[in-house]
Amino acid sequence: MLTIVAGGFVAGLHAGLAYNTFPLMDGRLVPEGYPDAHSFARDLVASVPAVQFNHRLLASLTLLSATGLAISAWPDRDRLGWRAAFVLGATALQYVLGVTTLLLVVPVGIALTHQIGATVLLTAVLLIAHAIRRPARRVPRAVSRPLRGQLGHGRTAHGQIHRGTPLYGSTISTDAQRSAPEEPKP
Repeated sequence: MLTIVAGGFVAGLHAGLAYNTFPLMDGRLVPEGYPDAHSFARDLVASVPAVQFNHRLLASLTLLSATGLAISAWPDRDRLGWRAAFVLGATALQYVLGVTTLLLVVPVGIALTHQIGATVLLTAVLLIAHAIRRPARRVPRAVSRPLRGQLGHGRTAHGQIHRGTPLYGSTISTDAQRSAPEEPKP
């Protein structure tokens, strides 16, 4: 998600029109003046070299993370296989599109495909996140049946009557409770 946000700053500042080499920026891995300590926060969103470097760095980390995800999903490939492959494929394609957009000085068709690719990649990540999550274990409500025939006409081993209904579970009452008058139900 951060990579997508950083890409938005690259597009908004037209930062793709500068530093059209890869992986170096003006012959350096980290552009000159990055980070500038006195204006670091502003540079994250307003400096063309910083915005482009951040997007490159985040994209590389995203590709590494997707590769790690695909490798770690391998043992559970029956459940996660195609989703992990989708994330890795979408990330690799997005990375190649980003570099191509940069090297060709932002042709509109490739740049648009790169932006659509971000949506596809986000969809892929949401699909695998949904598959990875473990739903909360729900304990099914115990539905008891009378124990008639097993312990003697619906009595438990301790002489209690066992009454069960499919909707309301089961209740156990003693002889003393049975002899008390029942209250009318509203």
